[in-house]
Amino acid sequence: MHPKTEELTAKVGADMESLRERRDWLKSMIDEAEPRSVTVDAGELYGALLKPLEEKIEAYEVLLEYADELFELRDYYRAVSQKIPSILELAGQVREEAAGAISRDASEEPEGLLKLAMEIQEEFWNGAKKPPKQDFLVAEIMRRYGVSEIKAKAIEAVACPIDRAKRSS
Repeated sequence: MHPKTEELTAKVGADMESLRERRDWLKSMIDEAEPRSVTVDAGELYGALLKPLEEKIEAYEVLLEYADELFELRDYYRAVSQKIPSILELAGQVREEAAGAISRDASEEPEGLLKLAMEIQEEFWNGAKKPPKQDFLVAEIMRRYGVSEIKAKAIEAVACPIDRAKRSS
């Protein structure tokens, strides 16, 4: 049981007992009164006096029934609310780190693409007796560096020392 539930039960318990005593006293007065001596109908007395007391007692009973859950939910809400700023701060740090990692990726910067083209040229054309096929090289660049096909074709075109315009004419 939540500590606050015990405290609430003690406070409300005294009020409920007092309300029950008043209710019981009013019921006995209505039941014992002689019909001729009472000018007001018993139903009217019940509606005017007893019903509000019974409704208040019922409200207290419902409050006590759910008090433990309500206090636990309140505590959970407070704990989560306290964690939100640190979670947002952490999310911001992750976002900044991810943005930094992306901008550091050689395949995303023009200078990085040129560097990749030089690496490809050195690996595949330096001293090679037979140059690699364009389709193979584009696929290899895409696999190694995780770039799109368009970027891979651009890297291959820059890396290739063969003047294709002369060959095709």
